[in-house]
Amino acid sequence: MSRFLPFAGATSAVMTENPYAPPVARVDEPVERAPGEFYVVASRKFLLLFVFTFGLYSIYWFYAHWALYKRFNGLKLWPVPRAIFQIFFTHILFRRIDQRLRRTVARSDWNAHMAASIYVGLLMVSWLSDRVLPENSSSSVLLVVLVLSILLPALPLLSAQHAANRAEGDSSGASNRALTWANIAWIILGGLLWLLMLFGFYASIAGRLV
Repeated sequence: MSRFLPFAGATSAVMTENPYAPPVARVDEPVERAPGEFYVVASRKFLLLFVFTFGLYSIYWFYAHWALYKRFNGLKLWPVPRAIFQIFFTHILFRRIDQRLRRTVARSDWNAHMAASIYVGLLMVSWLSDRVLPENSSSSVLLVVLVLSILLPALPLLSAQHAANRAEGDSSGASNRALTWANIAWIILGGLLWLLMLFGFYASIAGRLV
């Protein structure tokens, strides 16, 4: 008779469930975490955005950390200036992350002061290289300097991000590993700029060989 009742199966399924059983979370659903004291992001996403934005992602990175730190602690500070003039606030931010990390985990080998000093030093070298290099420098030298000035500063920032992830209880950054449409747009735009730059480098090399 149940074949004549299209909702018979659904009704029996509902009746067999225990109405007093606690709700069970599905393991395949993404877990949303409340904003913590510091910014959490996966390493892959961090590196993609840092490289394809030619390091400009660091401005947003510093802003996101200071904005969360401000809201979490109820402080009166301006995240935007601290992000733009990050070179003056790097040691302070890294020290705050380290303090949070040491309150959260039992042991940490991360040297916040050294990582901050390396980052600030690399920024200064990157800025000075544009003024020190002679105007008639070859395109290959300029390309190497550009790539190193982008890739090397990412390393101390990435170490700080690993520390922040651990401090917030999300070591892999799983809560912020997916790329948004805005992220993808920046990556595409940056990829086109990288292609144009590499094409110009190839053209200059080919022109000298002809």
